[in-house]
Amino acid sequence: MDYKSLHIVWIKSHPNFMPKFASDYGSTMYIDVMKRLYINPRVTNECAKMFFDSDRKWFDSSNSIIKEMVKQDRKGQDSQKLFITIGFNHQTWSIPECVKVIEKIKQYDWIKGLKARFELHRTNGEHPHVHFLIELNEQIPKSKVLEKLWATKGIKKICLAKSFIDYKLAQDYHNAYIMLDKCDEKMDCVNKDIKWRSENNIPELFEK
Repeated sequence: MDYKSLHIVWIKSHPNFMPKFASDYGSTMYIDVMKRLYINPRVTNECAKMFFDSDRKWFDSSNSIIKEMVKQDRKGQDSQKLFITIGFNHQTWSIPECVKVIEKIKQYDWIKGLKARFELHRTNGEHPHVHFLIELNEQIPKSKVLEKLWATKGIKKICLAKSFIDYKLAQDYHNAYIMLDKCDEKMDCVNKDIKWRSENNIPELFEK
């Protein structure tokens, strides 16, 4: 059985499906990522079956979470805890400039608590980005949070547009994710990022 083709067909038939770690893909469509991955002859049919089974399992278990997130977004009521990802511009980013922006965001007085992880490696290549787990002092509408982040000094130099700031209501798995509790297929990237941060004197974890 050709699990590569089956997986692609399944993704096409579930256009609203969000992979478990969707924030890793930035603005790239998940189906495009998987198509490029499956072109690689080193990716076996058994590996494709593992990815396919993992996606179906996540789809079945995450419906209730997704429905609640959509419900909260429609009501315009934002959780006090947010999971924010900022994707940096491949042409203009630099480690010092990105770290400055992360540090400035960490200092905002409307943020009660923060954990942030600066990452580079993905399963399909490199993409500089930072994940934030943010606890707010009080509820702030999504539009205001994005406005405040986009007003951060220096961000427009290294982030192409406000649309590259991904906003989600934080769930328990986001805390595990930012603490590097990820699925097995992502652990190679996790280890590469740990080495990359160490070699470039980047804090392993930004905290407030």
